[in-house]
Amino acid sequence: MIKAQALANFLAENTNTPAIATAPSSWNLYVDCSSTKDGSGASLIIETPQGERYEHTLTFMSKAPNNEAEYEALIAGIELCYMARADLVKVYSDSQLVVSMLNGDYKVKDNIMVAYCRCFIQVG
Repeated sequence: MIKAQALANFLAENTNTPAIATAPSSWNLYVDCSSTKDGSGASLIIETPQGERYEHTLTFMSKAPNNEAEYEALIAGIELCYMARADLVKVYSDSQLVVSMLNGDYKVKDNIMVAYCRCFIQVG
């Protein structure tokens, strides 16, 4: 978590803040996960409203399946954006299953996925 906090602090200190209060501009969060027998990880790209891009790599200690790794990365990415004072975050993911679950297109039945959906809704 220390590395994530350092990235959030860097984003907060180095992004331009408008002097006049305006409608919130959206930040973009791009998430790409992978899972192998040796472990899982994710690549996050955070793009500010000014077009600045920051990349962060996550390595998960457990051998989480792809869908669990995708949720972990989404939660971590949203937390980073929140710590960097983002008002609105658009999330882009290559996991059709996770996106469909969060959009309500697919019914979530697995207890682990239900817990992740609840956590995501609380974070987001």
